Amino acid sequence: MLNLLTSLRLTSSLLLALFFWLAAFIPLVKPGGRPLIQILNRGLASDWFAAGSQVGRPLRVWFIGLALLMGFLAVNLTLCTWRRFSLRRGTRTTQRLMFLIHLVFGLTLLAHGAGFFQGWRPRPLILQAGETADLENGAWQLEIGEIVFLDDLAIFEKPRKKWTTSDFTYQKNGAEVILRRRQTEILRGFVSTYRPLRRGSLQITLLDFTPPPDQRSQPGVKLTVSRAPYAEAVLRLFHVLIALFTIYLIHTWKPTKDNRHEENK
Repeated sequence: MLNLLTSLRLTSSLLLALFFWLAAFIPLVKPGGRPLIQILNRGLASDWFAAGSQVGRPLRVWFIGLALLMGFLAVNLTLCTWRRFSLRRGTRTTQRLMFLIHLVFGLTLLAHGAGFFQGWRPRPLILQAGETADLENGAWQLEIGEIVFLDDLAIFEKPRKKWTTSDFTYQKNGAEVILRRRQTEILRGFVSTYRPLRRGSLQITLLDFTPPPDQRSQPGVKLTVSRAPYAEAVLRLFHVLIALFTIYLIHTWKPTKDNRHEENK
């Protein structure tokens, strides 16, 4: 049984099954289109199984299958690393590097998977300047300060997809936001398109501007506030993984016969 769980044949089979399982995601979300994908991206996995969720049973079954495949792959990875690359006296450098690669890869998958269940991603908020919205049952408050919109308001007569850089100043248009937790200020700053405001695991993202109530006032903003406690860890682990792969490739690289011949000249 141990030989089966640590075999490369099982690894290859799991990776192949994972490939086809991920490919099945496309026809499952195609009927719901972009709105369904946004619901999946902006919610935690626990929200998908909550009562009244817009996520259908096929997608729930798909996610359970994905979790099982990743679980089996994690077991295979752990046992394979322990059996083939365990650190003992006299272990070669390449084996030590491969052990570290497996270890960091496993931690990356674990942190990424935990991100599906930890944190919060409330629905997008549509607010005007001076308005405040409650988050997490009133535990957090998001206040909108000054909204900066330097372009012609006639742009709202055009579809959002047809806005160009000559119509819309992406970097300068934005809003001042203040995030509080139980009346204590946690985060304050200016958020604009493609420039979210971050602090630790918190992120405030400007999704869009909304048409002004009248021609004299400023537009509103559509924002989302999220808390992903493992996002930074995943990013750092991914960088470490790339560095380890690079070191491994440099260490195991061997010059070809043509290169050796050139060096001996």
